[in-house]
Amino acid sequence: MRILVCAFMPMCCYSAVRWPEQDYSPEVLAMVRWTAELAVPRKAGAAGCPGKAISMNHYASDAEFTLQMFGKTVEVLNGNEQIVSDVSCGLFGPGTADPNAGLVEVEHCNGVWRGAFAPFRNGTGAPFPKEDVEGKVRAFVIWGDITDGHLTVKKDYTCFGYCDNVTYPWTCGSASPSQRWPEEDYSPEVIAMTKWTADLEVPRTEGEGCLAKAISMNQYASDAEMHLQQFGQHQMAIVGNEKISASMSCGLFGPGTADPNAGLVEVEHCNGVWRGAFAPFRNGTGAPFPKEDVEGKVRAFVIWGDITDGHLTVKKDYTCFGYCDNLTYPWTCGEGVEGSGGEGGGGAACMQESEISTLETAFQSRLSETCQASIGGDLGEPPECPATSSACGVLMNLTTMFNCTGLACNSSNESQQLVPRSVAMTSQFCLPQTCNNDDDKGTYLSFLAASHEGALCMSTEAGVMATKASLAAIGVSLQVMVKADAPKLSCERNSNGEIVIDGVVIPVQPPSPTPTPTPTPTPTPLPSPTPTPTPTPSPVYPLGQDKYDAWLKAMEASHANRRMTLTMGFALLIASFALA
Repeated sequence: MRILVCAFMPMCCYSAVRWPEQDYSPEVLAMVRWTAELAVPRKAGAAGCPGKAISMNHYASDAEFTLQMFGKTVEVLNGNEQIVSDVSCGLFGPGTADPNAGLVEVEHCNGVWRGAFAPFRNGTGAPFPKEDVEGKVRAFVIWGDITDGHLTVKKDYTCFGYCDNVTYPWTCGSASPSQRWPEEDYSPEVIAMTKWTADLEVPRTEGEGCLAKAISMNQYASDAEMHLQQFGQHQMAIVGNEKISASMSCGLFGPGTADPNAGLVEVEHCNGVWRGAFAPFRNGTGAPFPKEDVEGKVRAFVIWGDITDGHLTVKKDYTCFGYCDNLTYPWTCGEGVEGSGGEGGGGAACMQESEISTLETAFQSRLSETCQASIGGDLGEPPECPATSSACGVLMNLTTMFNCTGLACNSSNESQQLVPRSVAMTSQFCLPQTCNNDDDKGTYLSFLAASHEGALCMSTEAGVMATKASLAAIGVSLQVMVKADAPKLSCERNSNGEIVIDGVVIPVQPPSPTPTPTPTPTPTPLPSPTPTPTPTPSPVYPLGQDKYDAWLKAMEASHANRRMTLTMGFALLIASFALA
């Protein structure tokens, strides 16, 4: 149908001729500049970096910085000096090979910014695993103030992969605050453009060999076209990889330009077309265009290209100082930040085993050196702990929830949470005396909660996969979520020699758990306790028995051939994951 409409009314399938439709706000541009400047202090070297970073006033004196990995908090820093030591002079510091300071996107609402920082070009030497800093975006939710165009951050949540359980006000436009940000992962197409942009700055490092390097990188097709506009007015057209590379990678971004940081303001994708804007330069001295233009104006773009093995090769490129105009291109995708992939339903997807492993590495690096040395040996098992360890117990509750979206769940077609189900996890383990301090125990308990949330979410998701697929056929979306209460730990014993937490006796040997498709990962620091499942409750109908019966009858009429699968699947789902 869409093809027929486009054939007779072609303009309905094409974008507005001006891109972007409106200029970016001063608040968005302030965040773009703030991001680009994160890589400035490193130029002062290891000794001069902290002083330079503090003087730039990126963070308020009492600022708070929270680092998350896949939605789990791994570190909290307080104050400008501590933050710039770890961020400006650590992550972006002189010890990291090439930490390009760029964005994937950013948006602003009443003093709050949210978006994502681009992966690094070369993360060798960074204080985090190379595969994380080069392979994953760093999402952010940031609070701050602007004075004379300069952003000073008061609170910063920066998150490898995505942020979760972050509450913030968002009253602008049709968007809304989301505890998980971004709500869905960025698509491979968006990530490919982010990497393509960062790579524009690579050939300049070759000096006289810039052009040969640029051509070999195959950023443009051999017969590619590039059109340059300034405020919607055509300036020039260039054809062919060699000529475009000479003008762009070795001209605008070339060794003659002082500091042409290659970053984005935003990017979105639709069926082989990318549109967005490149960030202004940090220092445009020596560029083949006026300094005030390359430093003070975004360069909007509309780009056509192909992706092979994650690499984008551009076929046609409209790059425009300020904005593009009189440009027609196909755009049949919905509104919002197109390019965010994943299944519908919103919210955070379950963590994967590789993500839990990465999280483990991050938490383990936060343990004290003496604790890390102790966990490398034989820890023993209660009640036979070595003399250098103590038998301790842990108690943690995990709650599994389902968000149901669709007319079968709610007459208004809005998301509704089904009644949750809780499980209690109890276990004893041998805690080395070198780890028996508040900081190390807090780090371990944080990882314990995060890893078990991820493992239980994965196993639950695997168990209901077939049911979800059947319900999706009638427009019902189910999203699995798992939340861990803060674990409680005790090494104290009562007069009977028992460890008791909140009235619960912590057994030496945990009960055998019901097998799950995905086993609970074992954290390196300490033995991982085993969840104790609660009894399976009786069926509960959150919407009422009468509405549920009515829904089944309606489904019988329109989906007779699927009725048995859907009825059994939905009923078993509610029966298995609702409290009595």
